[in-house]
Amino acid sequence: MVTLLTSTRVAARASLVALTAVLFTGPVDRAAAQTAATVAASSAAAPGTVTIGLAEYNRLIDRAAAPATPPPTVPVGAFVSQADLALRVDGDLLRGTITLQGDVLRDGPTGVPLLSGGTLIAARLNGQAVPILQDRGAFHAVLPGAGPFALQLEWVAPVVTEPGRAAAQLPILTAGSIRATIDAPGEGSDVIVDRAVVTKRTPGRGRLLVEAALAPGGGARVSWSSREAVAAAPARALRLLDDVKTLVTVGESELRVTAIFDVTVLQGMTSSLTVRLPQGFTLSSFTGAPSEVASEADGRLVLTVPAGVPRLQFLVALERALPDAAARRAITLPSLDGSQRETGDVAIEGVGALELTVDEARPLQRIDVAELTTALATLAREPILSAYRYQRRGSEPVTLAFGVTRFPDAAVLAAGADRATATTLVTAEGRSLTEITLTVRNQAQPFLKVGLPSGATLLSAEVAGVAVKPAQGADGLRIPLLRPGFRPQGPYPVSFVYLHTGAPFADKGDASLALAKLDLPVAWLEWELFLPDRLQASRFDGDAIPRELVPVASPEEAKPGDLAETVTTASGQSERQKVNATRAINEQSLNVQSLQKRAAGVLPVRLDVPRAGQSRTFVRPLVLDEETKVAFHYKLRK
Repeated sequence: MVTLLTSTRVAARASLVALTAVLFTGPVDRAAAQTAATVAASSAAAPGTVTIGLAEYNRLIDRAAAPATPPPTVPVGAFVSQADLALRVDGDLLRGTITLQGDVLRDGPTGVPLLSGGTLIAARLNGQAVPILQDRGAFHAVLPGAGPFALQLEWVAPVVTEPGRAAAQLPILTAGSIRATIDAPGEGSDVIVDRAVVTKRTPGRGRLLVEAALAPGGGARVSWSSREAVAAAPARALRLLDDVKTLVTVGESELRVTAIFDVTVLQGMTSSLTVRLPQGFTLSSFTGAPSEVASEADGRLVLTVPAGVPRLQFLVALERALPDAAARRAITLPSLDGSQRETGDVAIEGVGALELTVDEARPLQRIDVAELTTALATLAREPILSAYRYQRRGSEPVTLAFGVTRFPDAAVLAAGADRATATTLVTAEGRSLTEITLTVRNQAQPFLKVGLPSGATLLSAEVAGVAVKPAQGADGLRIPLLRPGFRPQGPYPVSFVYLHTGAPFADKGDASLALAKLDLPVAWLEWELFLPDRLQASRFDGDAIPRELVPVASPEEAKPGDLAETVTTASGQSERQKVNATRAINEQSLNVQSLQKRAAGVLPVRLDVPRAGQSRTFVRPLVLDEETKVAFHYKLRK
């Protein structure tokens, strides 16, 4: 038992226990009873105690430690998950039914948000009308209790007429998914639904049925082309104008004709166009609007086009075999039947090495290739050999007659370098750092193959000023070049740097250095060799020529004025050669200074760069896939 302090009830209970003990016990027990009564009376003197069972006490402790959690409440009373709109344009009104599906989450009468905008005529649930409330422009329905629902609403909105168009504002709905079906007048109406994705258009019976998925929220608006109904006017004669851009491609074994038609309907309406095709050609492809369909029959191409469209554009591609390339050909250019006036440009391109002769007969008039439109120039994939312009009237045919003389293909150099400049820094420890820069003219070569000397490692490579990553092949490194046809179209620089370990220099002896091999021809190679101050070099030899022995630095600099300034001394050496020799030995060129700076702060290599020393320059004309070597005798200063 557990005793908790109270007041009067405990005192009364203690007196009752003591009286019972006196009446039903003996003298000894009476003393004990009196003692118990005294204790009970003293306990009763403390107010605020009560006696309860242990189980009840434990239950009260548990309830105090874990109070009861109130039941969860739903965040909203109801929601609309899906809305389906079926609307129809009826005169000056856009009206229809809206079906809302959702759930009521609370018991008892609950307000469900319906829509805002337009006019809500009625709302029904299972065929029975439901109460409607309007709060700040929005309509709400009062539903009886929790559970799913499907409400049917009748809704209407006014149609606003604009010049050439009519429009109506769609209701603002809060449903998660909104689908709409809009029935607009006119099969060819240009129906536009803002803030929506149009999924289907179905014309029929003078109307257009548009299905769309709307974005939740407001702002949705539907508009369509509006034309007043007038009495049917008598049919007007069809008047067409067209402009044709034709590309004639003379291949090695086939002849291709590609024509771009731009048709303008000046008067009347038509649902089909007919294009006359050259005799002997077959249709290889047709490109037009998605609504245009073409079929070929009896040398004519019939196009089914939308009625009432004032301008049409399409492309026709034709081809035929060319068994005898040397024979003269005469083809009738594609033309549009029924055109009052047809203008056109003709461009002729050829595949391979050939000579083209064209019979310039009226109405063809020769023009400069630069006068061709961008669309026609873009179609060409080969050099345009000749261009013409014409104007055809009525049914007058336009015939292009030409002859082709082909020449055998000649080998063309894929790539070449006008000039190559090499700079080598040699350290006293025998290591050397070399940078090679080329001015490349590339026609069709995808990469530059580089054969490094034995023991050399490539450090960096750049093409047209941009760093590139070479690929390692079985026969050497490959540096990717710019693809032909991409900028820059002229010559561009290619450079790479490599490090050669080499053997340390002894006190004296012979040494040799070699440049990397390149798989493209180099018209002029210039190699500057920078030796440290401690290395005294002499007796240079190899397959490169010291620059002081050459009157000019490169073939581009060979001018008559330069040769006239040369004066030969009694020793047989010109004054110009003496000056060049002095400059070659003592001056430190800009190439050497640039490589010294790069080795000190940019290149990923630790190298004791020589700061003082002598420069020796060597030249070599026409180098092709071979090493260039220089040998010399040296003595190492202490």
